[in-house]
Amino acid sequence: MKRILLRTIVGLLAAVIVAYLVDWVVWKVRMAHGTGMGQVQVVHVLAEQMKGNKEAYYLNDVEMMDCSRSLFPRGGSAACWWVNWHRQVIDH
Repeated sequence: MKRILLRTIVGLLAAVIVAYLVDWVVWKVRMAHGTGMGQVQVVHVLAEQMKGNKEAYYLNDVEMMDCSRSLFPRGGSAACWWVNWHRQVIDH
């Protein structure tokens, strides 16, 4: 049982490392062609605490956020698929 668990963990770790390296190579090729980075529109919402343990939300800012077109974050930016899923940022 321990051997199966160990092999499974090593296999998953190897798969993640291979995916990371392949993603890096693909991103580098895209960067060479000028398509490695993108932009996503992000909405910032300001949340203010009110009486009665309630919150009020106000539209704060809309901006274009740089992102990398890759599976993992690259070039100091989050991955575009992640930013697309989290387009609304709540500031307290």
